[in-house]
Amino acid sequence: MRYHQPYGINDPDAPYINGDPSIARQGSIIPAEAVEFPQREIIAAIEGAKMVSDDADLAQLLLAMRSQRMNYAVAIGGGVVPANTVAVEFDPPIGNSMTPGMPLRIKASANNTGPALLQIDNIAHALRHADGSELVADEIKNGVIFGAVWNDAGYWEFNSYMGGGALPSGGGDTINNTYNVYIPYIADTGTTNALIANFVPPITSLVGGTTIEVKLANDITGPSTIKVNALAPVPVIRGNGQPLQAGDAVIGQIMLLIYSASASAFQFTGLIPKPAANLGPCGSIILTPGSTAFPGTLKLNGAMLVRSEHPLLWTFANTSSRIVNETEWQTPANRMWAAFSRGDGSTTFRLPDFRAEFLRFWDDGRGADSGRLLTIQQKDAVGEFSITANVTIHNLIANPESGYIPGPGFPVMWFQTNSFTSTEAGGDNPAWGVTGAQVTSLSGAASINGNTGLETRTRNTVVTACIVDG
Repeated sequence: MRYHQPYGINDPDAPYINGDPSIARQGSIIPAEAVEFPQREIIAAIEGAKMVSDDADLAQLLLAMRSQRMNYAVAIGGGVVPANTVAVEFDPPIGNSMTPGMPLRIKASANNTGPALLQIDNIAHALRHADGSELVADEIKNGVIFGAVWNDAGYWEFNSYMGGGALPSGGGDTINNTYNVYIPYIADTGTTNALIANFVPPITSLVGGTTIEVKLANDITGPSTIKVNALAPVPVIRGNGQPLQAGDAVIGQIMLLIYSASASAFQFTGLIPKPAANLGPCGSIILTPGSTAFPGTLKLNGAMLVRSEHPLLWTFANTSSRIVNETEWQTPANRMWAAFSRGDGSTTFRLPDFRAEFLRFWDDGRGADSGRLLTIQQKDAVGEFSITANVTIHNLIANPESGYIPGPGFPVMWFQTNSFTSTEAGGDNPAWGVTGAQVTSLSGAASINGNTGLETRTRNTVVTACIVDG
């Protein structure tokens, strides 16, 4: 709706004036649209809030705006739309007319099982967390209202209004929220990767949202379970639904666990305190002066791993351009132990083995180390050098004709060579104090070879190479 100036006036911003008979001034004529259009706008807002306009209530516009009912919708259910798509319709349609900060409140008709879309008047956009990460299973609940705010980055920001507690059977409008001031805490009494939590008073059932804290008695070294009081053990999983991995938590630290009914498992939500933070992206290399890996990392020692237990690291390895088949990795002549291997080809993979190796930055097309592949370890070598010399060797040989036999201090010397030239001369050699000797002189180029160790290396110190596990 726009402003409607007095009837008969061309200026679109002209004001209205009152008539004044005392000075013979005629008042402005009010055009019909100036009366009709504002009323229709107000009625539209009132009826958009699902209210019935009534002359007896002059605060209906205020109540309509306060309710924000026009930004609320119930999702279309009954299998009409695809799974993990929340579809709603507004009157008048929103479509693609959303603006940054526009809020919507939507009552879901089904639980999600993974990343979701929000379809507004047949136009779908991603529904994600504020940081852009995708939703995980059961964040959208059947019969539960959630918020969505358009953030101008191409997706709707998801805001769950769920508190603790379980939904009534079959959904419905009633939500039972439990607000815990105290989270049950206990010290673990189990063994490695098999936690036992005996709470007092005991926990007798697990429902979605059940939250507990457990102080670990042992390091987490792989997939783990937890047994709560007399209940059957259930898995402890990461936020992405994958099993725990070595280094996720260590002895003496407190794990915050929230039960997921859909996964029948406790989700590992947090660690108090965290053993390490900001390790870097999965696949980053960290050097430590110690002999053990940091929590969240693995030694680069050629170990064989299970893909399902290290899904992010396997994804990194498989796309790193540094992976070979296991048979290639195991063949010494290939020198491929600096690469990942594909393990058995279906369930396992192998880490590179960096032990006792020097690090060199990849040439990457520069030409200083041309032709080098990421997968191959480079053998040690000595750079080019040259030594040139002339050598003459005099060899005294017994001369039976003259009766000369070398005495003490003049041993017979024997040389076998293919590169020296030989000359012979007989007679006395006053310089050596001998007579009647036959002298053989050998002359030619000399080469020098030497080796004092098994490798060529510079002065160095040692560190332990670790890789960040996702």
